[in-house]
Amino acid sequence: MTSQAQSYGSAAVRVLMAMIFILSGLSKIAAADTMRGYMEAMGVPGILLWPAILFEIGAGLLIIVRYKTRIVAALLAGFSVLTAAIFHKRRQKVALGQL
Repeated sequence: MTSQAQSYGSAAVRVLMAMIFILSGLSKIAAADTMRGYMEAMGVPGILLWPAILFEIGAGLLIIVRYKTRIVAALLAGFSVLTAAIFHKRRQKVALGQL
């Protein structure tokens, strides 16, 4: 594989990975009231909706433009683990009737 092909491939993967977060943030804007209600039902203050939206979109854009990519990627990974831990564990308890 040529270095030019690797460069294009790397850029494509970076954009596709960043789009996961950008689109997630945009979908939260489109259904902000519903998302706020869901967050509050899971025990997360609704006031955190807009910071989460700004973080997802902003971090995704930073990944695309290659600004502090490793730091931003680490922050996104931490954000993903934290939100998965909060929402999946809480949803499991609701499903089991433990709340």
